[in-house]
Amino acid sequence: MVAMGFTQVEGVDYDETFASVMTTKSFRILLSIYNFDKTLHFEHWDVKTAFINAPLKETVYCKQVPGFEIPGTENKILLLKKALYGTKQAAHAWQQFLAEILISIGGTRHPKDESVYIFQEGNKFLFLGTHVDDLFPLYNQQGKFFKQLILDTLKRKMQIDEKGEIKYALDTHIQTDRENGILKISQTKYIENLLKEFDMTESTPRETPSLLTDLTEKDVPKTKEEIEKPKNFQSEM
Repeated sequence: MVAMGFTQVEGVDYDETFASVMTTKSFRILLSIYNFDKTLHFEHWDVKTAFINAPLKETVYCKQVPGFEIPGTENKILLLKKALYGTKQAAHAWQQFLAEILISIGGTRHPKDESVYIFQEGNKFLFLGTHVDDLFPLYNQQGKFFKQLILDTLKRKMQIDEKGEIKYALDTHIQTDRENGILKISQTKYIENLLKEFDMTESTPRETPSLLTDLTEKDVPKTKEEIEKPKNFQSEM
């Protein structure tokens, strides 16, 4: 069951819709820290049906799905208490809800990226990167205390799927050799999807940057029009 958010009216049944996610830069910094010390743990948690856990502050009504009405209420509509998928403010409500929980148990938002939370006490630390319904805790041995605190708190309110040590996140495949302190990351799948999106899977690959030795006599501009073409392109830019 989802809501038809396109029928909502701004200022009437929704206001704020923005919800930030952890930046790629933040994610790479966390990977760098993880790679620096092989005793650290970097995990991936997935929140199941995250949005419907977040309470709605606005008044939003929703029609019942034909054929799935609550018996005896076929002619009635529903008052949404939680951010049903499809509502304009669902992502924003979820982020606010998650932030309130994490801050209430001692988390601090990173001043440069509000989707990263810091838990620290003495020699215990945990950095928690968030990307919609994906959570990425990076912690040291002592920081297992924070890991358990966060998990126990969240599990009382929602269902969490613990996927173990991070392997694939944000279009990045991550391979680790913890014994030798080696971290390999690959975005091959992401690149392949980009090529498919722009119909370039059959394009001829080239080295970047291209070597000057690849040029032949036929590649050199000869006519006045060919010589002027790059200049015209720059002026248009």
